[in-house]
Amino acid sequence: MMLEEIPVLSSLSPGDREKVKELFIEKHFGKDEYIFFEGDPSSWLGVILEGRVKMIKHSETGKDVVLDLISPGEMLGEVAAFNGEPYPATAQAMEPTMVAIIQRDDYLRLLKQYPALALRVIEELGRRLREAQDMIKSMAL
Repeated sequence: MMLEEIPVLSSLSPGDREKVKELFIEKHFGKDEYIFFEGDPSSWLGVILEGRVKMIKHSETGKDVVLDLISPGEMLGEVAAFNGEPYPATAQAMEPTMVAIIQRDDYLRLLKQYPALALRVIEELGRRLREAQDMIKSMAL
């Protein structure tokens, strides 16, 4: 997947997409490599271009709980980057993975500059919240 093909950027004009593209850097992670750890400062967010990432919560008993699987086109670390709090979970590459990374300050500036982009991000966050609520509900039942 190319950065231009990322669903959340689809609201931008081709010219704006080219400008926004310049703010991202591509970073590669090997299979099982950690991308960030729970509690790390949230200085950036990313979009998966290739590979898959699992979001893990470490329990006090030493067991890992997989919270989510993130695939190409999906955002990674956006909630923490959005509110400036530390990452709430650990991200680990499940296979060789390429992530397009944007710094938190640039991300926030883009959301202010492009309201349509901000709406797409809100839609994605809403989708993820609904999935999390559905998962909690199924675990409770």
